[in-house]
Amino acid sequence: MNGGISKCSLIYPNKADWKNVMKWGLFSLYSAGLLIFPSIIYSQQWDLRGQFTTSVNLLNYSITRDTKIDQRVGYIPTLSIYPEYEYLSRIDFEVAYNYQAEFDGLLGTGENGINSNRAVHRLWGRYSSDNIELRYGLQKIAFGPSLILRPMRWFDSLDEKDPTGQTAGVTAARLKYFGGYGITYWGWLIHPENREISARGGRIEIPILDFGEIATSYHHRPAYSKNKIPPRSGIPLVHPASSEDRYSIDIRADVVVGLWSEFLISKSSQDKFVIPFDRSIYMIGGDYTFPIGNGIYFLAEHMIDKVKPKLILDDVETKISAIMVNYPIGVIDNVTYIGEYDWDGERMFNYIKYSRIYDNFDFNLIFAFNPERNEFSKEELELSGLTQFGNNIQLMIIYNH
Repeated sequence: MNGGISKCSLIYPNKADWKNVMKWGLFSLYSAGLLIFPSIIYSQQWDLRGQFTTSVNLLNYSITRDTKIDQRVGYIPTLSIYPEYEYLSRIDFEVAYNYQAEFDGLLGTGENGINSNRAVHRLWGRYSSDNIELRYGLQKIAFGPSLILRPMRWFDSLDEKDPTGQTAGVTAARLKYFGGYGITYWGWLIHPENREISARGGRIEIPILDFGEIATSYHHRPAYSKNKIPPRSGIPLVHPASSEDRYSIDIRADVVVGLWSEFLISKSSQDKFVIPFDRSIYMIGGDYTFPIGNGIYFLAEHMIDKVKPKLILDDVETKISAIMVNYPIGVIDNVTYIGEYDWDGERMFNYIKYSRIYDNFDFNLIFAFNPERNEFSKEELELSGLTQFGNNIQLMIIYNH
């Protein structure tokens, strides 16, 4: 046996071996993530809720003498997560998915059959402290005191005539700072799927003693190359191919009656293919509950919408008035009437809803009597955002869990 120092040989893996090691390593991490992530989620505070909606609509178009039936089914599950770790206690998340299906005719036996739509409804994360709230992702941004005519409907589609109370969201980073004297500062940066263009703006809300609030808002939207605003970016007040600057003031005061007002100006830029114009909208409203029976709630709003082209063209002015009357018949029964009148076109929109609300169920029987679509010009439809035409009867059942 030969004496001496034994040699220890070192073997280094070649490139192919390194690739295998990386593949197995990534696979192991991915597998561990699949096993650990559910336990992490389960160990946190979380809330799973949802809204299921089903409705049957009988629509009648008096001009074409056409009657049709359609059915709709929708479900929006929502998951909220509140991490319990100390260093994540100020962070929470929300994700919601929206599935909607529309059946033309009974059970889809009509000409258009079944149309379905699936989309992410909410997907955001939020950081909150004593005076800061920072939220990023697909979210709801809504403000302004008006309920029906809503000139401040910049980034939402909330409608008093929709019993679900749902609205599409916008993809944005939104910051709210709660300062001294009750003043709240907003700031937002909106960037939808078209990431080349981002819109930005802000808002300041100032309390007026103990009976009201005044606020001012600003928003800038660059021009889009296509004549269509992409989804998740808000509602345009001017042509999409023109850039837009919005300035607004809104105020609310609760004295003997509730009073509010909104005023905004939207200015568009010069574009060689689009006629630029300024748009100003003024709205005033109020509400009061009369002590009759179970209490009759009455609301009235009036809006003047003026479009002023920057060329030698006539101004276009629209005046719309709206009222809402609500009466609770009992603990679970309620009747609501909403009427809107277009003074220039002499057109009346009528909406009547009878609702019965249990613990988780909301039953709604709705009657609507509206003008036909062909009574409106293309420009009126673009500026007004109207979506309901003709006469219809609708039975809607909502289940919230």
